[in-house]
Amino acid sequence: MNLADILVVMDRSPAADVRFELALAYASRHGARLNGIIYAEPGAAYLSWQDELAAQFIERCEEMDIDARWCGQGMDRLTHLAHASDLIVVGQTDARGSGTLPADLPERLVLISGRPVVTVPYTGRFIPRCERILVAWSGGRESGRALHDAMPLLRKAQKVHLVNMVTEKAAIDGAEERLEEIVGHLVRSGIRVKGEMVLSIDFPPGDMLLNRACEERSDLLVMGAYNKTGNGKAVLGPVARHILKQMTLPVLMSH
Repeated sequence: MNLADILVVMDRSPAADVRFELALAYASRHGARLNGIIYAEPGAAYLSWQDELAAQFIERCEEMDIDARWCGQGMDRLTHLAHASDLIVVGQTDARGSGTLPADLPERLVLISGRPVVTVPYTGRFIPRCERILVAWSGGRESGRALHDAMPLLRKAQKVHLVNMVTEKAAIDGAEERLEEIVGHLVRSGIRVKGEMVLSIDFPPGDMLLNRACEERSDLLVMGAYNKTGNGKAVLGPVARHILKQMTLPVLMSH
């Protein structure tokens, strides 16, 4: 299964160029249409620089022979297009305050879109191939949803490394068996995968994931985002929150 529609959220920050190149690579690899949009608060004025950005977007897509569409601006429009996309690419909040995207846009899109969202760090350069993928697996609904939403990317990857994170001593029993189950499922799905159980009881699991991604030279991290509270409300998990602040590579989350 290939991706058919990819939505990338653009802005004028330097990080937007890196984000755009990543979205272009995904679209080219999957034969997808790439839709570009600018986030804007309700009632925001349409600025002249947006026409220049739209022209650059279309020109670059034509250079790569990618089917493309410029979709204008607006949060309502963004939400509508997100529901009609297979993948959304957005930028991490810029802690230096130089970006134009709101602080909580990545997690908002994960929650409201029902689609996988790739958040790209606001600093750094990244190999736009998505060939070495690290999957954070906890055995819960959130990691299961993210894993299966990432299937089109996993099937085209050269290497998938699934890390079964055990963060409580009580969860050690049976962890190896549960790891074998999910690895076997992925193998039967045609994915080249290596499974590993990692104890992260006395070490922050978010830091462990970022360290492992560096060691594996991963170009994408796949993980769950939201958990349910006792009253049924969805809240961003502590590991996901840490990753969104400290990320060193693109991260796919879904809910």
